[in-house]
Amino acid sequence: MAYNDINKHFTSPHKDPPTITEVDEAAKALKTRRDGALDEDEFHGFILQRIQKDLRKYLVNKILISIIAAPAMALFAKNTADKVPLIERVVEKVPTQAFVPVCAVGIVLLQDVRVD
Repeated sequence: MAYNDINKHFTSPHKDPPTITEVDEAAKALKTRRDGALDEDEFHGFILQRIQKDLRKYLVNKILISIIAAPAMALFAKNTADKVPLIERVVEKVPTQAFVPVCAVGIVLLQDVRVD
C-alpha cells in the first residue's frame, strides 16, 4: 500500500517494493529489540531510506508544475474575476504579477489534497 501511494507522485517508472532479502537485511541492520521485530520508528527509517533518493525528483516535479501552471492560472483567475461585478474594481487594481505567487502556493498545496 505504501508503494502505491509513493508511485502516484513520481513521473518516472514505478518503484518496486523491496524484496524479502532486502527487508531481512535491513531488519537485521536496524534491529534494536531483542524479540527481533522492528518498532514503528525503525520501520519508518527503513521506508525513508528506500525513497530518499527519489525525494529530490518528487520536489522538483512539484516545483516545475507550480512554476508552469501558476501564470496561466493567475491569468485565468483574473479574467474570470473581471466578469464578476462585485469584485471587478478590486481585481483591476491588483496587478497580475501579484496573482502569480498566490496561485503558485495554491497549486503546491492542492497537489497534496487527497480525495477519497
